[in-house]
Amino acid sequence: MSRVRTSLPTPNIFWRRLYEGFFINMMKKFILYIIERAFARFFILKMIKKKKYNKDIIAEKIEKIAMPLCQSENIELVDTKCFFDQKKMIIRISIDTPKGVTINDCVNINRQLGDLIDVQMEELESYRLEISSPGPSRPLKKESDFEKFKGHIVQIETSKFVNGQKRFKGILNGIKKGVVELGINKKTYSFKMELINKARLA
Repeated sequence: MSRVRTSLPTPNIFWRRLYEGFFINMMKKFILYIIERAFARFFILKMIKKKKYNKDIIAEKIEKIAMPLCQSENIELVDTKCFFDQKKMIIRISIDTPKGVTINDCVNINRQLGDLIDVQMEELESYRLEISSPGPSRPLKKESDFEKFKGHIVQIETSKFVNGQKRFKGILNGIKKGVVELGINKKTYSFKMELINKARLA
């Protein structure tokens, strides 16, 4: 009568197999997690590019988040722009103060605003936040801007043709009741705020 002998694994082999099985299982889960994250990021970027969630909406939301922060720091929020650079969202914000902007001002706003964006806009997984002064070509957006820089040379671009053109450059004479006045060659041109597409210091 023959007997079939079965051998049990030694303790060392048993624990090694158990460890290998656990390690392989964890690696599978980790790889699946990475793939899911990659697909999620891909579809979010694709959705943004299709303008289901466009850059103008993002800029508007970020400006609403940034405005109270800047006010609490006695800093003026001048402009907010969002655009793509190699599939990454770039958020560019310009700030100003009566005494100018320092590096510490930019670092302070960048740190605080970055934390707020991470909490309130979780859909933006990949972005770069840039804070800077407006520079010599500062944009003019608010009515107070057109009064503040009265006497400066500015460039204005309108959404519709005015006297056969859309771009104008002249001396800013201020703003009255929502109408911007620009002096060009001893003539005064008037533009309603809603007609101005872009305006900046020249």
